[in-house]
Amino acid sequence: MVIGFLLFYFSWFMMVKRILFKLMFFTSGKFTNANLIPNDMLLIFLWNPLFHLIDQMRDAAFVNYTAHHTNMYYPLFVSFMFLLIGHILHDYMLRNRNVMTG
Repeated sequence: MVIGFLLFYFSWFMMVKRILFKLMFFTSGKFTNANLIPNDMLLIFLWNPLFHLIDQMRDAAFVNYTAHHTNMYYPLFVSFMFLLIGHILHDYMLRNRNVMTG
């Protein structure tokens, strides 16, 4: 919702979205284990909610894997905050649609 709002009002955000999605794919943890990444490199990956979700799903799927560096509440919190911000921006857009379109 937030990205849709930003794309509607700012045309230059398409390039930012493209970069952000590629960065999220690279740091998603799909190809790397969180337990095998060194601690100084782990900070590059921990901001990404997909990294936490993929590592927690690995913990649930495999018996011999335990997620030590991630938790399940971070992606839930980030999703809730983006959904809340998206609803606020949507309400703002609906209230001011006549003013902004001319």
